[in-house]
Amino acid sequence: MKTLILLILTPLVLVSTLAGQAWQPVQHGIVDNITGIDFVDADNGFLCTHGGQVGITRNGGTVWQTVTVDPGVPLEDISFANDLMGLVCGRDGALYRTITGGRRWEDHSMENSTPWLLSVEMADTLFAVAVGMTREEERPMAGLSLVSADGGQNWRRQESMGLGYGELFHAGNGPIYFQSFSRLHMSRDGGQTWRTINTIEGRPGRVTAIAGRTGILAGAGGLIAYSHDNGKTWQQAEVEEPHIFTSLVMLNSDTGWVAGHDGIIMRTEDGGVSWTREELPDGLSFDIYDMARAGNQLIAVGTNGVMIRRDIN
Repeated sequence: MKTLILLILTPLVLVSTLAGQAWQPVQHGIVDNITGIDFVDADNGFLCTHGGQVGITRNGGTVWQTVTVDPGVPLEDISFANDLMGLVCGRDGALYRTITGGRRWEDHSMENSTPWLLSVEMADTLFAVAVGMTREEERPMAGLSLVSADGGQNWRRQESMGLGYGELFHAGNGPIYFQSFSRLHMSRDGGQTWRTINTIEGRPGRVTAIAGRTGILAGAGGLIAYSHDNGKTWQQAEVEEPHIFTSLVMLNSDTGWVAGHDGIIMRTEDGGVSWTREELPDGLSFDIYDMARAGNQLIAVGTNGVMIRRDIN
């Protein structure tokens, strides 16, 4: 373990408006790009920013507090196993751990600061995975994965499984998933070992969501693919424009949302076969970087601190 970072919390009060719309803007004091968000239940949630901050809420997003973890390193993703233990990762090999609900952070960053760690996931209080890209001169897009079996205190680098690693996905007690170029990787033992299946040939995916027998993949160039047979076969959904999709949430095996750059949010009610665009609040335009479910709410975050939410009852 490296230095223990003690931090000052700054309260930020949220006020929602335009209650009549499906998506409502959330006003708060964060102006930096929000790059990741995670809720462990309806009340306890966490976010991270490009400027090295972590946000903490204990009441479902009504009030947030901010903590500066590393002002010099852009943070990319955040994941908590419960309301106390969590991890945040970022560029320059940044990797931090907390067991105090985000109030204090331990520095477990890589000794090599060249890689970017773009996604992190805690399967439970012991097993965790972080993925990104090596950014080595010979193969800058080569995938990088790290695995921990002690809650993020120590990390082991794994052999590369491909190019262009995407976001990690984990729900409940299920497997951990992530994509590489034309492949989907799955682990049932907290990232210790992986099984790989082929997806859409020649298409780079970024985000994954699994619900029952339904799986959905999304990424750049308007890629959305779905499977209704536990990933054995994949079909591409028809999307009118080549959007860059960055986030994906499934409510159940039929209903889900995909979001991305230029404020695109689309909803499916048939397991990813067809999609309908949902409108943002009037006058609002931003790149969406991540979404998370908080009880009966879905929250989306992105550039310039923009945050919106909607009911998903």
